Parts: sequence; C-alpha cells; structure tokens
Amino acid sequence: MSCLLLPRFAVQDDEITFSAIVHNQSEKTQSSEISLEAPGIALDSPESVKVEIPAGGTVKRDWKGRIQNLPPQGSSFRITAIARGDDSDGVELPLPILVHGAERRAFLSGRTFADISRPFSAPPSLIPESGGLTVSLSPSLMGPILESLEYLATYPYGCTEQTMSSFLPDIAVWKTLKEMGIRNEKLEKELPKMVKTGLKRLYDYQHPDGGWGWWESDATNPYLTAYVVWGLNLAREAGISVDSYVLRRGMESSRSLLSREKDLKARTLLLYASLSDSKLVHAHLDQVMTANTSLEREIEHLQKRMDRASQADRQDLEAKIGNLDNQLLDTYSMALLAEMYGATGQKSKALRILRELKARAIGGAFWEGRHNRYGWTDNGVEVTAVVVRAFLKSGRRRGKAWDSTKDTVAALLTFLEAARGTRELSPRFKAQVFVNGKPSGEASFEPGDAAKTPVRLFVPLGDLQPGENVLEIRKSGEGRLYYSASLEAFEKVDRIRAQSWGFRIVRHYHKKVATQREFVPLEPSLLLSRIGKRDKPVDVTISEGKLIIRDPALVEDLKPMVKNLQAEGEWKTLDSGPLSVGDEIQVDLEVVADANYSYVIVEDHRPAGFEILETPMASTTQARREDRDRKVAFFVGHLPKGTHRFAYRMRVETPGRLTALPAKAELMYLPEVRGNSEEASFEVLSGSQ
Repeated sequence: MSCLLLPRFAVQDDEITFSAIVHNQSEKTQSSEISLEAPGIALDSPESVKVEIPAGGTVKRDWKGRIQNLPPQGSSFRITAIARGDDSDGVELPLPILVHGAERRAFLSGRTFADISRPFSAPPSLIPESGGLTVSLSPSLMGPILESLEYLATYPYGCTEQTMSSFLPDIAVWKTLKEMGIRNEKLEKELPKMVKTGLKRLYDYQHPDGGWGWWESDATNPYLTAYVVWGLNLAREAGISVDSYVLRRGMESSRSLLSREKDLKARTLLLYASLSDSKLVHAHLDQVMTANTSLEREIEHLQKRMDRASQADRQDLEAKIGNLDNQLLDTYSMALLAEMYGATGQKSKALRILRELKARAIGGAFWEGRHNRYGWTDNGVEVTAVVVRAFLKSGRRRGKAWDSTKDTVAALLTFLEAARGTRELSPRFKAQVFVNGKPSGEASFEPGDAAKTPVRLFVPLGDLQPGENVLEIRKSGEGRLYYSASLEAFEKVDRIRAQSWGFRIVRHYHKKVATQREFVPLEPSLLLSRIGKRDKPVDVTISEGKLIIRDPALVEDLKPMVKNLQAEGEWKTLDSGPLSVGDEIQVDLEVVADANYSYVIVEDHRPAGFEILETPMASTTQARREDRDRKVAFFVGHLPKGTHRFAYRMRVETPGRLTALPAKAELMYLPEVRGNSEEASFEVLSGSQ
C-alpha cells in the first residue's frame, strides 16, 4: 500500500521534500521499486529506487525537488508515487502551484457595430506561463451580465453581503429573461439550488433583533440590514418563496433602525429597502431631504464665517465643516431618493434630483464617490450604476466583474434595466479575433443567442509580443457586438516588496523555544495554602494571570501538589537561522490604517507545509477569522486610523526552502485602497538533521 506526503500547495521556486511511504502487508519480504513522477519539478535524485520491504514493514523514500515550472493556467501539477513489485500500488495527488511574482492586470471593453482595433501593452517582464489575454464576445448586454454571475458565484468568502450578492443577480436575470421571452436552460437548472443555499445562509445569519450584520454574531448594521431586506423583497417579487417570518422580522428591524438612526445615508437605504411599504416611505422621504437641506445651510453659514475668522478659529471651523459634510447625502443616496420619489408618485421631486445629478456627472457618463471617504456608498462604479438606474426608471467593467461583489450587483441590476429597453434579441453576425494580425478565434451569433454566456477566447502570454500589441475584431453581419479583453499575468521579481495605498503591513514571526528557568509558573489556587504558612515574604510576580514563585525551596515544596509540572516555552523573534519540522511559529501582523475604514479584509499567505494551529484568535480589534488551505483571513467591520495587530499560530510540517507570499489588507468595497507586506523566506530542516 502506497502513501504520498505533499503540502497543500507550493510556491514557484520553492524547494520541497516529497515523501512516499510503502507498506508491505504480506507475510514475506518483498522487493519493490518506488518511483516519483513530478512533472515541472526538478528532483535532486533519481526518480526511482529499489528497496527491500520486510514482512509487515514500511519503507519511506524522500525526494527533494524545486518547483521549476508552472502548470497550465489555473491548474495543478499531478504528483504520482508508484511502488512496483509483487504487489504493485500507486497514488496520485494534485499540487497547486502559486506564482511567485507581482500581479499585473489590464482591461478594456466596449461595444461596436463595425470592426475595431485596440492597442494594449504586455510588459516584457511578465512570466510567460502565468497568464494571458482573455477575450469575451457577446451579442447583447445579457452576455456580460451572465459572465459576471460567475464571479459572484465563485467569490471565496461568504459574509452576509456576499451571500446576498451571489444569488440576488441570478434571480434578477432569470426574471428579466422570463419577461423578455428568452430561456437560459443552464440558469434555470442551477437557480433553485443557488437560491436555496443563499436563503438558508441568510436565515442563519439573521440576528435576534431581526437585523443583519456582516456575520451571524456581530452587531446589527443598518446598511447590511437594508441590503438584505431589499434583496429578499426583490426575490419575493420575482416569484421566489421567501420565509415570511424572516422577512417580517427584517422589516420590523428596518423600521426600528429607521426610527433611531441619525445617519442620513443609512436612513435612505433603510427607506429604499422598505419600498413595499409606500406609506412609510412617503412619510419619511421629505424628512430626510429637509434634514439634508438644513445641513447644507449650516455648512454654507460656517463657510461665510471662514472669511473673517482667525487662524485658530479657521481650523475649528474647517473641522466642523468636514464633520457636517460627511453627514450630507451623497450622490448614491440622492439617486435612491429620486427613485423613491418616482415610485411614490412624486415625479416633480424626482426630476429635480435627477437634474442635480446630471450636473454632477463627469463627462456626462460617470459619477464619483466622495473623495477621501471609504464607506458603503463611496465606490464610483456602484454610484454610477445606481444613478443610471434612477435615470432608466423615470461603464466601467474589469474582466468579468467590477471592483467588488456589491458594486458588481449594482451594475448588473442597472444593465438589466437597460437590457429591457434595448431588446437586442435578433443578432446575426460573425466576429473574428486577431492579435497582432494572427487569427485567435471566432464566434458566430444567431437569434436566440442573446441570453447565452459570452464566447471566450484565450491567448497565452507566450503568444503575445513583449511590449505593444494590437487586438483586432473583424465583424460581419447585423447586430451589436459587446466585447471585453483582460490581460492577467504576473511580473517576475526577485523579491516581492511591501507596497502601500492606504494600508501598511509589517509581518513578524516568532518561534516557541524551551526556556531554562529557576522558577516555575503555577496556578494561584495551588499556592495559597503553602504560601500562607510561611513566616517570611515570598518573592512573587503576576504574569498573564499567574503567580510566579522565584523561591527555589518553595518550588520544591510545591512539586508534589502538581502533576506534569514543567516550565512553559517562550516566543522569541525568529532570526535568520533554519527551522525544524515540529517547530511552532506565531505570526504577528501589524496593520497601519491611514484613515478610518469600514469593511476591511486582512489576508496572510502561509508557506507551504505550515499548518494552522487551532488557537484562539488574537487581535487588537474585533475581527472574524477564517482559515483556508493557503491563507488566513481576518474580517473587520470598522478599523480606526492607526496601528492594529492580528496574530495566529502554525506548526512546521514540511522540510525545504519555502516562501510565504505577502500578507495584504484591502477594503472589500474599494479594493484600490490596499497594501501588502514583503514576502518571507524559510529554511526548514527535517527532525533528523
């Protein structure tokens, strides 16, 4: 019987020890040839070795190998151990390989009735095997929408927002296709399962007060409560069976939050989620607008005082104006108000807001979020989507998605409104794709293809020219072509350095080492009786809730009272020396936030063969931790400006020379606000060395 020992993954250029174990279950000695097949990995010894295995015995064979090449994009190497002899056996396991490099992305998209030619650049420093150019072709808006559903469905985390964002668009797309008389068999087949899974998780995440937070056990959040209630109402309107008790409790929580919420943007979202209660919405709309107008007038008054104020007074006034400005309704909220005024029959008020929004547009087509603001409503893509949807009812895309799950949903729902109006149902054309004049593929579209997933063509990076390239699409026939192209690859670097765009991260490692002490830490309850009998002071200190006795005679006196008495290890900063299999390591992440942030994710990549220990999470701020095969993730609802620390522990299990890719922090809904640490390198010796 054969067994193959591999880490969960490896990083390009890692040197790893691969082990095969063969057990002889027969009653006689067997001759066997053990071999390791490891494509893409440079082994330091022959692949095969002949061994004698005694009856009932076991033989272990080690190979050291360097991850020299990369597997095809998105796949793993298959590592195979085979024992050939009287009783042959073999085992094959996948080994995912992570690229050692700096991620680089470039995107372009558009629509056309004719041929197009678009230049793009592929830097010479990109690793040839690490990616390539993906071109998507579709005859309607529904194509990009369906493509983005894949991004939402496969997002690796499952908080309240991402759960809602993963299945709500599926419902909206299905409803729109149904209204347009178009069928998508794949979506119709998969929708019930996706909806069932998503609804169950949302039901489980509901808090005792009826609201929702980012997770099931954090504080109720007005923005997330509004988002879920809005989504559940949309699902019910689309004909999906929604638990009425859950929805009723959510609506009650929304009304309760609305009655005491001071934040005008949160109140607007809570009202929008309650659109099914037109009486409630009608009663509160003018209140929100009036409060916003009062803030604007107060800001105007303070700005007039600035002209004649002293320098000291000006600083105070600037702080007050900044605080009031942060309370004002933003473009996102104003668009929701316009939609609500229209839905409640107050067309003149809706048009007045839309005229103001039109004046705010950049180039007539894009609306920005607030500068230096990092909240729920500050993503430019999502702001634009919500404004456009408001206009449709009275882009900017990156590959298959926009910036985050939440703004992708906003953009998709807006495009669905547009798709209802374009009626692009009768395409009949052919599109041929050329890169640098060479054919790269083609697609033909007929009536009935409007609601199908886009045709995707992939051009490996090795087929592109270093430097400038040209993407050409030649179109013949009737209909509009929607296209997008994304170049995604990694740039070769000797060492990945720390970078900061709003976050700074420093990663520290500590190793648990045995300590030689002249004293032993003991539980206080075991000491009181003996200490009380002594007629002289006892030399003690308190450390981590324990009394530490430094009197050797007293320690000896106490030993019979304590089972398994031993000194604890200490955590010392890891120096440049090697580690050994079995060592315990503590990772300390020091994250510096340049401003007050909301909805932060901190991810730390582990080295191959370092396994997480199940220890309580340590951090200086409230966070949720999730352990994955390749990394540890911390989710923080609110991260104030300043320095914060997160920690976890690992055990070393695989010998070799290993790399830990950088830790990173970013805003979930504004991922351009981010930062990463530098990489880290380790040498790990086997226990016998």
